[in-house]
Amino acid sequence: ANNNRYILQAILESIRFIAPAPHPELNTFVSLITAKIENNSDVFANPEIQKFLLVLKKFSLGKVNVNPKAILYSDYFDGITGTLSVQMLDFTGQALTHADLATFCVVRNIIGNLTFKGNNALTSMSGLDNLESIEGDLTITQTGIRHLNGLNSLERVKGKIDISQNPELCTVNGFTSLITVDTFINIAHNQVLKTINGFNSLQQIKKGALTIQQCPQLSDIGGFCNLTWVKNIEFKRLNITHVDFLYKLIKQQPEFKGSLKITACRLESLNGFGYLKRVGSSFYLHGNRLKNLKGLENLQHVGASFSLSNNQLTDISSLANLESVNGMLGLANNQLTALHGLENLKLLKTVNWSEEKRTFVINDNKQLQDIKALSNMLTQDNYVIIYTDDYKQYKIKPAIDSVFHSNIIELHDESVKKIIPTYLFIDKKKHDYTNFRSATHNRLLNYLLDFETDANNLVISFTGFKGNLGGVFYNRYPWIIDNIRTHKIFMNDTQNIWYLKGIPSITYSMEENIQFIQELVSRKKYKKIMCVGTSMGGYMSLLIGYLIQATDIIAFAPQIFLDKDNRIKYKDARWAGALKALPKSVNQKYLDLSLLYQEKTNLITKIQIHYGRQLTLDTKHIEHLGEYPNIELYPYDIEEHYIPKYLDEQGLLRKIIIDALTYSHED
Repeated sequence: ANNNRYILQAILESIRFIAPAPHPELNTFVSLITAKIENNSDVFANPEIQKFLLVLKKFSLGKVNVNPKAILYSDYFDGITGTLSVQMLDFTGQALTHADLATFCVVRNIIGNLTFKGNNALTSMSGLDNLESIEGDLTITQTGIRHLNGLNSLERVKGKIDISQNPELCTVNGFTSLITVDTFINIAHNQVLKTINGFNSLQQIKKGALTIQQCPQLSDIGGFCNLTWVKNIEFKRLNITHVDFLYKLIKQQPEFKGSLKITACRLESLNGFGYLKRVGSSFYLHGNRLKNLKGLENLQHVGASFSLSNNQLTDISSLANLESVNGMLGLANNQLTALHGLENLKLLKTVNWSEEKRTFVINDNKQLQDIKALSNMLTQDNYVIIYTDDYKQYKIKPAIDSVFHSNIIELHDESVKKIIPTYLFIDKKKHDYTNFRSATHNRLLNYLLDFETDANNLVISFTGFKGNLGGVFYNRYPWIIDNIRTHKIFMNDTQNIWYLKGIPSITYSMEENIQFIQELVSRKKYKKIMCVGTSMGGYMSLLIGYLIQATDIIAFAPQIFLDKDNRIKYKDARWAGALKALPKSVNQKYLDLSLLYQEKTNLITKIQIHYGRQLTLDTKHIEHLGEYPNIELYPYDIEEHYIPKYLDEQGLLRKIIIDALTYSHED
């Protein structure tokens, strides 16, 4: 519909140029469009349109011209339909006044974006009262508007609406006819905004989110009450106490497809969520003033993390129908004494949260004693990371034979900032490892701690380049050691930088790796400490095992040197791309283990190195280490780097591990 006059003019000129002899039907068509062109031309003489075009010309918009009759016209404005077709109607930084905007009363449709930014003299949108559609974005930011009451004929915005950083904006009561926004609405950083009672006809935000944030005085949202579809909702740092205006939306969408995030507000009631059954993504309610969760009685599933931390919760019994959370469940910093309401929770998932791995967070509930409600809870990988207060405060816990204890539990005691061995938390005689493979093959986990039962042996396994957390054992551990009780530390450098930048989420350098492992090892006087790994993991087992004075090191085809000089000397170009990412400031002994071993400060550890002698580069690494007491070399007449796989196929791997765990240094 845009530029109708000029489209028709082009058609008419083409007909006159190529048309054959006069034809009745063609003559009729020509007469019709000729009349249309002439009528549209006369429209520009309308005084209201002339005022509007003067404003466009003033701001160099719309390419306004003057015809022979001294009448302003623009190829981008259709006076009959009131359609303005410009890619960007942008008034950024212009001295636009209310009088200028008042001339827009002749505009009904804008094909393009409409932007008001930095227009301090603009105090009203009333000049846009006849505007019906915007086929682009509407931006109102950094203006002098106090009360946004206009735009009441606007029915559709095909782009986004952004109302932000308006320092004097107090109320938003306009947009009373708006039905559809195609992308999203963002109302943000309006520091004195108190009320939003507009948008009462809005039914759909088709593709994106309704975001209202950083409006600290906003206490009254009476608008949006007829909204029936939006993908995501995010409210942050507002002064609202309830979300009753979402009642109709949730009733229409009890299985909400996207995320719901209401954080750092003053929320006291969840009555607007009464029909809510499922949330497709994250559900955040942290940082409010909730004392209970009435309104969530029908909630069954959350598709990502569910955060209820930093409220005033004393009762979560309204979660009685909650069965699964496909992410972390956060209940930190509340006033809970029990977890009644989580009895039907069957599934959680470990995720990255604030640069840490988390599954369940209940720290800073100083009076919490009863956590028995967790009895039926599993994680997707059977590995749960729990942040607690003093672990001794929990007097009522899931029974030893409950589903909960099918998980391997990593317990963070925030009172001492340490990881607590599970056997101190619950006295288990045996752990069921049926689903252990799901944990060692979880790409999210880059470390795994297994202290489920008391043991006198510790196995520390380091994964090789692009390997899985299971390291040399893959899915055969722990069955490979039969009934030998062991504590286990599995580590995987998912950055593939030979552990020199740490283990993401727990350490950030080799020094921190060493400190982290030493702290875990020091918890107990172990009879056996075995470090084991292949390739990059073999390098790490030789390094860490030496420094912590492990009883045993088993290294399969390890790298001994990583530095540039030795790699050039031995013509080893393997992993060249990855090694370019090594940190610049690294202890030289970490780049060349022969320097570390030459110190001979550890003459206790028994070391085995297994490698394929026909793989020349692997052999050169072993030879570079030099002679050292207590090192036994096991060369195999094969050209193979992944030695554990070969040994397992030959039925030898299990015996190597078992013998190392059972022999005595006194033998």
